[in-house]
Amino acid sequence: MASYELIVEKQQPDCGGKDPRVLEFQSVETADPVEYVRGLHPNMELDVEQKSNGELVIAVGEGMKRIRYCFTED
Repeated sequence: MASYELIVEKQQPDCGGKDPRVLEFQSVETADPVEYVRGLHPNMELDVEQKSNGELVIAVGEGMKRIRYCFTED
């Protein structure tokens, strides 16, 4: 298993001047980040993007209910 720094970015509707993004920072250990996210959202389609800087971005949902999981290996 590998250790990752995980940033979870949740979109929320603009409301009362609040930032429409909510960020959570976590440390996770997993053998496969895609399977990790699939376990959280088993019935949703995943969009997977490997960035040139090594970051793996996995997005689920649509519109204002979109969640992005950004994995960077420790």
